[in-house]
Amino acid sequence: MEEIIKTTEKRVRVLRTERILGGELPYRPSHRGFLNSLKKGKKKYGYALIAEIKPASPTTTNRLITSQDAVKIAKDMERGGASAISVITEPYFFKGSIGNLKLVRRNVRLPILRKDFIISSLQLTECYQDGVLLITSILGNEIEDMIKECKKLSLEPLVEVRDIKEAEMAIDAGARVIGINNRNLRTFEVDVNTSVELIPSIKKEDNNVFVISESGIQNVDDVRRVVEAGADGVLVGNAIMKSTSIYEKTYALAHAMEVNK
Repeated sequence: MEEIIKTTEKRVRVLRTERILGGELPYRPSHRGFLNSLKKGKKKYGYALIAEIKPASPTTTNRLITSQDAVKIAKDMERGGASAISVITEPYFFKGSIGNLKLVRRNVRLPILRKDFIISSLQLTECYQDGVLLITSILGNEIEDMIKECKKLSLEPLVEVRDIKEAEMAIDAGARVIGINNRNLRTFEVDVNTSVELIPSIKKEDNNVFVISESGIQNVDDVRRVVEAGADGVLVGNAIMKSTSIYEKTYALAHAMEVNK
């Protein structure tokens, strides 16, 4: 994690230089309502699926993805029933790119979540997205200011937490979408029980927040497990990316709760 943050700081320094030379972004597009789309997905399917275009992680490589590949994958995810699409943009450890996000957003109608290690408000204007991941353990006391910056730009932050203390901090800071990361960012071990155990406490703290379970969701049974524990949605990357059919895997996960209707 320390190496990831160091490389992110280098990217921010480059971005700061570019901003000084090139100025601010000339305009902002209309946003697609990230949270509203999640709520619609929950109403339609019983929960909302955020499908993630994830080329790699520090512990696994799914596939190398060009921007054209990303567009095809995103379209399959959209057809399969995803409520939003997450695009990883961290280039060194996760092999993502801003270029993938830009082209995906031009070619699908769904809201796009930017998944990266955001440590500076400059990164919020690096590309056009509808939602952005903010990691509480990285931002610490700066989380409230970053959420405010997101709101100024009409961005919906998905604020990631690992325990009830971080969740309370995120809610107090104004987060409306909370992501529970089942992956320990220091050891990279994954345990879906993290969501199962934490969701009731978060819901008790604030019933209005939209809770997403992230990492480790492999199949329909995993979806049902966290949704029955109180999750409003899940974010799935590896399981979809490793499947032989992006569309079929997305469809199966999106419709996971239909048997309970």
